[in-house]
Amino acid sequence: MAAAVGCEARPATAPSRPGADGLVAALGPVVGDRARATRALAGMAVPAAAWPRLVSAPYAGQHGAYARAYPVASAGLADALAGGGALAARPHYADDPRLAPAQRRERIAVPVAAPAWIVSVDGRDLPSAFVWDGAAWRALAGLDALTRDAIGAADHDCAVAYAAAADGRCLDASGPAAVAALAGDLAALAVACRRLIALADAGACGARGSVAPLARP
Repeated sequence: MAAAVGCEARPATAPSRPGADGLVAALGPVVGDRARATRALAGMAVPAAAWPRLVSAPYAGQHGAYARAYPVASAGLADALAGGGALAARPHYADDPRLAPAQRRERIAVPVAAPAWIVSVDGRDLPSAFVWDGAAWRALAGLDALTRDAIGAADHDCAVAYAAAADGRCLDASGPAAVAALAGDLAALAVACRRLIALADAGACGARGSVAPLARP
């Protein structure tokens, strides 16, 4: 289910609510206004106390890195909202063909059973997933870059292969590399990286993998 609103809509301020309509209502008033978008997004940063229940286990210890990167990561969201246009929201699935590769990879950051949402402005997706914390909307901005940096700290070539993993077997293989890097498990990361790099070098990324990415139930 998706929801949409035109850029000219300026609904009155109301309590936040979950679902696609709620997310559109939360962001709709700031479309076309960079200052308001920046303020709204600042308020959508995930607090440390809420972080562990909004992200999957591999990301539970990454709130500090997320918080440090959030001002820069959310600036891109503010720019996109400031450009104006029709706002829409849809569920975040890793097999959504409209998603940028980074957003496909980021789906593992949210627990499997937990809903996440993608927002678009005039059909252009914002580079972040959004989640409902029970009382307010939160933006998980910058998680793919955070993950890439964690991989790159141990293996630069693997980070390059991770950043290029867009679909198929390479997208499948990017998950174990991300999990191992975030956990600091260098032995598991070495194994995951060898597989990911081998697939990339063989030009086999687009082949269908044996482990499906997170998708529609």
